[in-house]
Amino acid sequence: MKIALKKPKSEETPKLPKLPKKEKAPKLPKQLKEPKKSKDSKKMNFKLPQFMKNMNFDKNEEKERKANALFSLRNKIFACFLVPVVFMIAIGIISYLYAADGMSEKFKETAQQTGNMAIQYLDSSCTYIQSEGMGYAFDSSFEDYFWGMLGKSEAEKALIIQDNRIKLMTSQSANPFIYNLHLITKPGTQMITTASGSKFDGIYDTYHEEMLSLYSEDGRNVPKWVDTHPLLDTHIGQSPDDYVITYQTQANNKFGYVVVDVDKDALLGILQDMDFGEGSIIGYVTATGKELISENLAEGQTSQLEEGEIVFAQQEFYLDSIASEDLNGAKEVKYDGKNYLYIFNINHIKSIFIDLHCIW
Repeated sequence: MKIALKKPKSEETPKLPKLPKKEKAPKLPKQLKEPKKSKDSKKMNFKLPQFMKNMNFDKNEEKERKANALFSLRNKIFACFLVPVVFMIAIGIISYLYAADGMSEKFKETAQQTGNMAIQYLDSSCTYIQSEGMGYAFDSSFEDYFWGMLGKSEAEKALIIQDNRIKLMTSQSANPFIYNLHLITKPGTQMITTASGSKFDGIYDTYHEEMLSLYSEDGRNVPKWVDTHPLLDTHIGQSPDDYVITYQTQANNKFGYVVVDVDKDALLGILQDMDFGEGSIIGYVTATGKELISENLAEGQTSQLEEGEIVFAQQEFYLDSIASEDLNGAKEVKYDGKNYLYIFNINHIKSIFIDLHCIW
């Protein structure tokens, strides 16, 4: 027999009380409402990339971080090391500049003193040469010779010529600056010269005319110091390259000339003994522009100057020094595209000693 079981009635869940309705927010007046966005502002809106959204920029923190990095311990140690180094470099540069200026001035003074000593030595030699020439010009025995008074017999004439030539040769050997001495006589009287023992007839008249045409400024007076005497050189077979300058004076009776040639090698030896450093050019220039040049070259270096090339006589700095009243001086000049220290000394016969020293 089946027994019917009754299902228990489900318990009803209690209903929650109803919540009160939300009150609507009061409407704001039109003045307080947010302004509507304009079309232009809508256009300017753009979305930031995601990585920029995640970045948090704090300007104050960035400045503080940089300030802390600037004054970090490492930077302080580096600054403490750098400051004395900078001061040492600055002091070294200043000291070098002062020392360079001092050395440059000292070199100028030394070079000028050396040039003055060379000029004084040359002047003393030239003074000796002048005294020798004047002594022969006013010597009574030579004056008789210029007159043509050679004795009655040929043997007596030959003895007088030989004695006078020995006197000239004695003076030549006593002074290394004397290359040759010549007694120029009138035609018909034999000349005397240390250049040769041969017999040469006198050429006084033509020689005097040549000196007037070559060197006289007024057409009447012949200068004492000249560069060359072509007629005499041709007459006795002497080379003008063997002497650098010549002293000449007329005999007291105006019937002859005493001519003394200055040895080129002796003067060149003085220039070569003066050491102004490698690259320097030392020269001796006469009043009329004849030059004697010596270069100080490094070992194995060849000269850049051609033989017979004019080095100084046409340079502007040389012409300025000749035109000035200063007997010596020094200045920086341009020569052949390089900077040189130009030093000059002028002697009493208006010849000039020159040093060109390459400075850089």
